[in-house]
Amino acid sequence: MKTIDIALKDLRRMFLSAFFLAFGLVLPLATAGLFYFAFGGMDSGGGGFDLAPIPVVVANLDRAQGGLAAGDIVAGILDDSLPGLIQASQADSAAAARAAVDRQQAAVAVIIPEGLSAAVIRPDGRATVELYQDPALTLGPGIVQGVVRQVVDAFAGTKIAAEVAAAQLAGHGGTVDGATLQGLAMEYAAWSERAAGGEAGEGLSLLDVRSPAGAGDEGAGGAASVLGQIMAGMMVFYVFFSGAAAA
Repeated sequence: MKTIDIALKDLRRMFLSAFFLAFGLVLPLATAGLFYFAFGGMDSGGGGFDLAPIPVVVANLDRAQGGLAAGDIVAGILDDSLPGLIQASQADSAAAARAAVDRQQAAVAVIIPEGLSAAVIRPDGRATVELYQDPALTLGPGIVQGVVRQVVDAFAGTKIAAEVAAAQLAGHGGTVDGATLQGLAMEYAAWSERAAGGEAGEGLSLLDVRSPAGAGDEGAGGAASVLGQIMAGMMVFYVFFSGAAAA
């Protein structure tokens, strides 16, 4: 009992000390509150951040070739890959698409050239998808460029697939002609379109969206973060208090 009485007496004296109250309670709480409101506050929404919608204008000059509409595939993926982030609209010509960017009505223009479908299915075909962007912007055009590059890379894979398959057929005595190469390219292009839409099987989607670990505990995580800051502040200021008290 004597030990408890001594401890209670010491606690009473500490809580009556303005120095202890300042370093043990006020300053840690003030520090935690400062960091909480400076780096998110009550409106942090779980610690994430919002991206403004990216206005994109698409000029699709391509025409279907042999049943493949590569231009429509590119335009469709821009419409569907990131809904709510990429806001795609159509333009009748490349000049109109560039003018929309110049007037700051769009962040980036995607100009799909005439003959893209033919270039995909022909081994010697060449075509270039043009991106025309606002030079003052970087993040939005970079996202659009990444989406378009994935699709174009998939189209480029048709040539590699056709060449490899043709070499294998020739090595086994098979007949390789233009129709065979076109058929191989068409099959690979169709597979690429399904893969871009996530329909070709597990793990083949060009865009894989996953929730971060522990996303279901956002409410508890926010409270734990604040409590952690308070505890850290108390530990730091308690060191100063102990040193001053010992002196």
